[in-house]
Amino acid sequence: MKEGYEDYKQKQQQESAQNVDSILDRVTAEEKYYSTKTQAIKNGWMTKEEVVKLEHQIDSTMTKNEKGVMSGQVQEQSLTFQDRMEVGSQMQFQKRTGTIKKKKEEQELER
Repeated sequence: MKEGYEDYKQKQQQESAQNVDSILDRVTAEEKYYSTKTQAIKNGWMTKEEVVKLEHQIDSTMTKNEKGVMSGQVQEQSLTFQDRMEVGSQMQFQKRTGTIKKKKEEQELER
């Protein structure tokens, strides 16, 4: 059950409107998961609440992976406008500090 939901969510993330195969993969994984889910609830193997809890746990784990490390590869987070401004101002400050240090060193050498 868990693997089926993870597979469905991964296919959903990898889906591309331009790639028909990715859409077909997602639909197939979705159908497989939902039929398994329905069967598990119908046969009493799991309750609806247990299924929802499992889905939330997997969603939470996948969200954490998107923000950090996913499949051993570091994913860079996209910066918001505010983050870009802060990074840009820090870089400018560092550049100015380096320039001031160089000018002070040059002045000392001239003396």
